[in-house]
Amino acid sequence: MDADTDRAIRAFQARHGLIVTGEVDEATFYAMSVPAADRLNQLYLNLQRVQRLAPNLSDRYVVVNIPAASIEAVELGTVAQRHTAVVGRADRATPILDSKIYQINFNPYWHVPKSIIRRDLTKYMQEDPEYLTKFRIHIYDSKGNEIQANQIDWTTEEAVNYMFRQEPGAENSMGHVKINFHNKYDVYLHDTPTKSLFGQNARFHSSGCVRVSAVNETRVLVAARQWRLGFEQCRRRLQL
Repeated sequence: MDADTDRAIRAFQARHGLIVTGEVDEATFYAMSVPAADRLNQLYLNLQRVQRLAPNLSDRYVVVNIPAASIEAVELGTVAQRHTAVVGRADRATPILDSKIYQINFNPYWHVPKSIIRRDLTKYMQEDPEYLTKFRIHIYDSKGNEIQANQIDWTTEEAVNYMFRQEPGAENSMGHVKINFHNKYDVYLHDTPTKSLFGQNARFHSSGCVRVSAVNETRVLVAARQWRLGFEQCRRRLQL
C-alpha cells in the first residue's frame, strides 16, 4: 500500500460517496467490484431521468438522490447546499415522486403510520410493555379519547385501529423539524435523534421517509422562518 495506491483509493471513495478512509473496507470492495460498463449504463439511465425532469424544475428546488442517500438544494442551476441523508431500506424503499414543499413544522408531533404500528410497534410492545411510555407515545381512539396500552391486545393487529402520537422532544422520531409535501405515500423530510446514522456508508434505515443531516442549516428552513415571521407580523397588524 504505497502513497499512490492510498491516494487512488481515497479518490475512488470520494467519487463514489463513500467515507474516505484510504482502506478497502466492505463498502469500498463492493463498489470496486461493479464493472465500468455497468457504471456507464447507470450514468446513461440517470441522464435520461434528469433530461425528463429538467424542463419542469423551477429556479429553486430540493432533490433527494435516493441511491446516494444525499440531498441537494439547488438555486439558479447551482448546488447551494448538500446534505447527507438516511433513506428507506430495501423492504421499505423511499418512493420516487415529484411534489412541492408546503409546510415546515418545528418541534412536531409524530403520528405513527399504520404500517409502522403493524410492523414495529406491535413487536416492540410485546418485547417491552413500557416502550410507549419510554418514548412518550400516547394512544387515542377514533373519538380522540386517550386509552392505555394495557387495553390493547398486542398479540393481534388490534393496535392499527388506534392513533399513536409521540410528543415533541429530543426522542421524537421527527427530531426538531418536519418538512411536508403532498404525496400518496405519507413520506416527508425530517430531522432525527439518531444522528450517528449519517456517518455510515450504507444509509438505508428508514421506513420510507428521508432523514436530513444538519436540517436546521437548510435554505428552505431559512425561507420558511422568514415567511413565518412575515405571516405573524401581518396577522398582528390585522388584529390591531
